[in-house]
Amino acid sequence: GKEYFPLDHSPELFEEMTKKAGGIKKLIEIYYSCLRDAIKTGCFDILVASELLQYLTEPQRAIAEMHRVLKPGGLLILSVPHKGPGYQLANPGNITDRWRNKRFLSSIPLRIIHYSLPALKELLKGRFIIEEAYQGGTILYPYLSLLLWYLVQLCEKDYNRREIQVKNRSLMKVYYHLLDRCYIILSKIVQGIMKIDFSIQLGKYSYNIVLRAKRD
Repeated sequence: GKEYFPLDHSPELFEEMTKKAGGIKKLIEIYYSCLRDAIKTGCFDILVASELLQYLTEPQRAIAEMHRVLKPGGLLILSVPHKGPGYQLANPGNITDRWRNKRFLSSIPLRIIHYSLPALKELLKGRFIIEEAYQGGTILYPYLSLLLWYLVQLCEKDYNRREIQVKNRSLMKVYYHLLDRCYIILSKIVQGIMKIDFSIQLGKYSYNIVLRAKRD
């Protein structure tokens, strides 16, 4: 049978994955600094790195580690935001950072880095052979994603509030039930729009890049 090994430094994400991913046979928590000691060389067939590289200050180290843990001929599925015209500056995370630091018009380094296809090819050079590259999505995609995250946060806050407010109050139970349904419906609508948006291929003007690469 297949085994899945989710990796993340966030305990909260691990708790969430444990609840949702019932098919996972083994769940391991690994911090990047001790990854080399925790995972053997050449032990994975497929590695998925979704929306990861843009947050790393040393992406070369991450790619080298992905190459190490994959078996020869193993597949790497990699997705990053594309460095389209002005997209990096328009990233919601980068806008928020500048707003909080009150340096909106400053040239401070950006926390979330976007990649062009040539830059990714250079990053993977000598370790991976790109078999397929997909570019899709518009500038709306990150804001739809942010809206979806916001809806989830609202839902979680309401769950916390209801633990205090809802006891045997049938009216409150009905209210929260309807609120849940609204969140679910809105979330599904946003997810549907995101899928449509992601399917729009604009070439160098696309917001996302997804690569399938084979370990050299």
